[in-house]
Amino acid sequence: MCAQLDSRVMKTLLKTSRLALNITFIVVSGAAGFATWKATRPKLQLQTCFHSYSGLEPGANVQLAGVEIGKVRRIRNEIGTDCPVDVEFELALTKEFRSLPSNATARFSTEGILGPTYLEIVRPKSPGQAIENHGVIQGVDYSDGLSPEASRKLKRLVNDVIDKATAHPLASTSDTQEKH
Repeated sequence: MCAQLDSRVMKTLLKTSRLALNITFIVVSGAAGFATWKATRPKLQLQTCFHSYSGLEPGANVQLAGVEIGKVRRIRNEIGTDCPVDVEFELALTKEFRSLPSNATARFSTEGILGPTYLEIVRPKSPGQAIENHGVIQGVDYSDGLSPEASRKLKRLVNDVIDKATAHPLASTSDTQEKH
């Protein structure tokens, strides 16, 4: 009876081990496949030029029509050149986003008044030919709304007001009445 019980336990352990091994294999294979797909999926590497810096950082989002389509890879400040702020970025090509017209433009934008700065790609009304990999699109330093410098100053002002308000909270009415 004991031998029969041991045999059933061993069979159960063996089935459990096989199942765990299969699940591990599937997870590892899936992760490796995803990493390979991500590394080999089509990308479009581009650059743009601005005359002033606006708080954009490497790793910032690149958006088209409010949808994230890429990341800023590198920003070089080359004062005294034709391109004082050179921004390199990468766009992931998908079924929905296969190409970008060569006459598209890029501009700095922020997510609301206090949000992070990102690179916004603007499609032209009359699209030109598709831009090739490592191409350059025109940067627009300022288009509408707050200028990047005004936005940065407003952020600083709002943050200062918030810092002062939280550092010295207003006295409550009960505190004021106790003093009198």
